[in-house]
Amino acid sequence: MLWNDLTRRARMYYRHCPVGVILARPDGKRYVAKKAANPVTITGPVTELIMHASGRIDSALVTFEGSDESIKALKKTKLGF
Repeated sequence: MLWNDLTRRARMYYRHCPVGVILARPDGKRYVAKKAANPVTITGPVTELIMHASGRIDSALVTFEGSDESIKALKKTKLGF
């Protein structure tokens, strides 16, 4: 249920992000939250992905995969509604 809720809202959460965003669960399921150049894959349990997407970036236990520049751009972006 939480994954479905996150995927419905993900484009809204990441709308201001200048790079692409792919959300990934540890079981391998993935969702493209934002289509753009130089994507960053954010991996973690659904609850942690929700925490990250809602703007609690420093508290979320997630990992990032992508170029250093893309990850920096993502981390500087104001997330959430």
